Amino acid sequence: MQNSEPERGSRKVSLRLLKQFAAELPASALLRELLLNEPDELEPWEFLGRLSVWLQLSRRPEFFGFSGKRNRSVRLKGGWGSDGERKKV
Repeated sequence: MQNSEPERGSRKVSLRLLKQFAAELPASALLRELLLNEPDELEPWEFLGRLSVWLQLSRRPEFFGFSGKRNRSVRLKGGWGSDGERKKV
């Protein structure tokens, strides 16, 4: 039977790059607020739990601080298209 407890000393996931990205978003962006208030590192299972929430919220324009459907002043590279397919950079 496997132990369900995580190993002590397991590696953490760094949010530093995500926080740098968030700092460049408009001040009204919900994503900016969420990421900048997170610790710099999370346990892997904490990161995965939060990631699913961030991804669900990212489908909403206001999550990135956009008031309308499109804001041409901010361009994100890559990502997912409205058809569910991965966009090429």
